[in-house]
Parts: sequence; structure tokens; C-alpha cells
Amino acid sequence: MYNGTALHESIVPGFQTSYKFHITDPVHFKKRIRVTIEHGHANHLSDDWASTAYWYQKKPVGVSIQPLEERIPTTPGDIERRGVGQSNVALTSEMQEQKVNAQRRFDEFMKVRQIEIESKLEATRMKEKGNIEHASQIANKIFK
Repeated sequence: MYNGTALHESIVPGFQTSYKFHITDPVHFKKRIRVTIEHGHANHLSDDWASTAYWYQKKPVGVSIQPLEERIPTTPGDIERRGVGQSNVALTSEMQEQKVNAQRRFDEFMKVRQIEIESKLEATRMKEKGNIEHASQIANKIFK
């Protein structure tokens, strides 16, 4: 099974695309299949989700699909134009609490992330300084 994230929210705020290929781990079914996506723990989130499924069969059959304009995915430029991301669902107190907790966890993550970044930058500066000193010592030996 192969999976990953092609576009993350940190790159385009409010949007994320992920994929999962069941190439070596196929999902078997005979006549129909129902696949659901949990929207947060216990379905407490009100997100706009879309999915695409590909299947392979021995011979073609007649299948009708939606018109193109109904299949075009939401893009970042559509947010203001189409009101995407503006939920019409009233959040319950539990959903509001989950939203606050998620923001708190994100804020904590960003603080730790910044500390790690600063630590790595300092280590890089120290290595750079050591490299410059070492190069200077070698140059002094060679050009004396």
C-alpha cells in the first residue's frame, strides 16, 4: 500500500490532498462497496471532503458520470467566490471544544517546532564557524 500527502495545509492554507493506493493490498468486492471517511474523532468535524476511486475490470460497461462542471474540485481561488470553507453547520459544544483543543495543540506544536528550528540553525552556524576556522588554519599552513 502506498500513501502520502501531495499538498499540505501548510503550503495552501485550508486545503490538503492525500492519496492511498491499494496496489499490493487490494480491496475486494463483488457487486458494490461502501467506503466512508471519518470526519475527525467520532465524526465531530464539518469538513468538505471529496474522493476518487478507480477500479479495474475485465470488460467495459456503460457508466454515466456527472457533467464536467459538477466534477471540478474546489481550488484555493474558489474560497471567496464560492463561499467554500464557510460551514452552515452549527457546532455543538463538544465540536467547539474539539476545535479549541485542536488550535491549542497546533499552537503548542508551532512553539516546539520553532525551538527545534532555532536549535538546528544554531548548530548550522557553529558548524559553519568551525569550517571557516579550519579552512583558515589550512590556508595559513599552505601559504606560509
